[in-house]
Amino acid sequence: MDSYDALSGQIDHVSVRIDELTTQLPSAALNSTDQSQDPAGGERPLAVIPWLDQTPGVAPQAAQIIIAEIGLEIACFPT
Repeated sequence: MDSYDALSGQIDHVSVRIDELTTQLPSAALNSTDQSQDPAGGERPLAVIPWLDQTPGVAPQAAQIIIAEIGLEIACFPT
């Protein structure tokens, strides 16, 4: 049980650190068809993790993994 508690503590510590680091990521501009636009008519920036979380099937933890694996520069992925 001590090992479980120690590992749980380490997981909690790493989770907090991941949250700290992801809050420092730049924001993503929303496109004009997005319903969460600023009421004043402008585009409101959205943090990258919640932006990716809007994608069906992508939870916050999956969004963190996507950013960790491919980074923020997606120009190399043509659309």
